[in-house]
Amino acid sequence: MLKKILLIFCFSVFAAAADLVVVSIQPLASYIKEISGNSVKVEVMVQKGKDAHTYEPSVSQMKKLARAKAFFAIGIDYEEKWIPKFSSVNKKMKIFHIDKDVKKLEGDEDYDGHKHESDPHIWLDPVLLKTQTTNIANALGELYPDKKMQFFLNLDKIHARLDALHAELTRISENVKRKTFIVMHPSWGYFAERYKLIQLGIEQEGKEIKPADLIKIGRVSTSANVGVVFSTPGFTKNGLNEIAKATNAKVTTADHMSENVESELLNVMKALENAN
Repeated sequence: MLKKILLIFCFSVFAAAADLVVVSIQPLASYIKEISGNSVKVEVMVQKGKDAHTYEPSVSQMKKLARAKAFFAIGIDYEEKWIPKFSSVNKKMKIFHIDKDVKKLEGDEDYDGHKHESDPHIWLDPVLLKTQTTNIANALGELYPDKKMQFFLNLDKIHARLDALHAELTRISENVKRKTFIVMHPSWGYFAERYKLIQLGIEQEGKEIKPADLIKIGRVSTSANVGVVFSTPGFTKNGLNEIAKATNAKVTTADHMSENVESELLNVMKALENAN
């Protein structure tokens, strides 16, 4: 019994002493934990259901940043404004850009032909995720040089899994007959590009969809032979069922901010396959 108590105490001391690192979004948090072997405590800035493009950190999050060892950025909108403020709060905190060496796509065209700025959703492509996770391993190796070898052993396992996922997604994509899909928030551009699919985004700079827009979307969707209409957690669902009925498409959810990216990518591809 005493031995058990001592083990619990030692674990508690270790957990309390673990360095805090902060990451912009939930999808990358699990990779930081896995590569580090859970040797760091990970805090996520943009919590579930929040819009990463317009996000502003809370007071409690700023307090955590003040004692964080590192911040992992991914290149989403709010970071440009807030990273200098983060650095001013904690001058010792290292900033790592996980999107380093990732070639970004131009912003996708929406249903009305509007072009948007470069697409930041690079974690929705397992091939690009290999670069991002390598950047995470390098960053952790810089913070903890004595553990770098273990970090890269953990990274190898992730890369093997991502390679297998890419192969599976490629195989399934070849069975998808209705290649075009609609999504409320146009975050699946890299996924579509990688697997020869076509994304139609509805949202225009966060604005509500107007009835006239629904008519236009319906026409575009019908001519494009849309197979699936994806709702996005945290974004309005207005008009999605109407569009799906008009195009004989299925309605389901695609969570671009899922904490389990790999599972979500597979679910989305299977939904497209099942819409044939």
